[in-house]
Amino acid sequence: MRIIVKMKFGAHLYGTATSDSDLDYKGIFLPTKEQLLLGCVPKSHNYSTGKDESRNTRNDIDIELYSFHYFIKLACDGQTVAMDMLHAPESMILMKSKIWDKIVKNKQKFYTNNHK
Repeated sequence: MRIIVKMKFGAHLYGTATSDSDLDYKGIFLPTKEQLLLGCVPKSHNYSTGKDESRNTRNDIDIELYSFHYFIKLACDGQTVAMDMLHAPESMILMKSKIWDKIVKNKQKFYTNNHK
């Protein structure tokens, strides 16, 4: 899987992290050629070290990676998660590609006052 961007998210992005905060990451991936050809591109991949039946602890990590296609849809729809990712400070970015730089450079194209 080719990663376009991976960043810290949640409390760390919003500046509200405490010593008890878990780590949250968001990112975007490019689907494989096979996924594209077969029309089976997943919206996202989720990974968590926490247990479903209990609240995360400071030792837990949650990762959500959106497919490129789904992220573009989220951004076009003005979804908060996409806008937060587009405006994340460079200090929150753990890895990025040139594709991400181009997306961020053109982020204003996702802005609209044309509400549904």
